[in-house]
Amino acid sequence: MSQRPAAEIYAEIEKLQELGHPCKWGSEKETAAIALLKEAIELPLEDDEDDDAPMDQRLEWLWDLLDPIVAPVVFVPKVVEPQWVDAESWVADSICVLTKGWQQTDRFSFESDGDLADQATNLWLLYDDIDPLQKSKRFYELFWIWSELEHHIDPDGVFMHGREQCRNKRRAAELREQ
Repeated sequence: MSQRPAAEIYAEIEKLQELGHPCKWGSEKETAAIALLKEAIELPLEDDEDDDAPMDQRLEWLWDLLDPIVAPVVFVPKVVEPQWVDAESWVADSICVLTKGWQQTDRFSFESDGDLADQATNLWLLYDDIDPLQKSKRFYELFWIWSELEHHIDPDGVFMHGREQCRNKRRAAELREQ
C-alpha cells in the first residue's frame, strides 16, 4: 500500500478542523475522516521520533473526535447479586453488643463518646439488609433485637416518634382523600 506523506494527511485533518464537529461533516466526510485517521495512525515514525513521542495535535484532535464513532463504548450491564446480611451472625453480634452495655445508654451515645455507639448503630442500620428469607422466618426475634438496639441508641425515642409522625401524616392524607 502506498503511503501518502504525513504533511498531506495533516493538511486534510486541518481542513476537517475548519469544518468543525463531525455532526457538520455528513456521512461521506465522516467515512473519509475515519479512513484518514487509520492512514495517519499507520504513518511510520520519523527518524528522530520514538514510541513515547507525543502525538501530533491535529491527529490527536481527529482521534478524540472519531474514537467514539469508530469504537463505540458498549454498555454491558453487570448483574449484581444482592449482598444480604446473615441473620445468625447479625443476631450474635447484636446480642454481644447489647450484653456488654445492657441498660447503659451512655455507652451507646455518640454525644458522650460511647464505646459501643459505632458498633450498635452499624448493627441497627444493617437490620434492613438481613436476608429476607431469614427475616421472615425469624421476624419476632430479629425485630425485638433491633428494637432493643434502637432503644439503647435512642433512649428518648426520637426515631420511633419520627416514624410514627410520618405514618400518621400519611394515614391522615389517605383518610382526607376518602
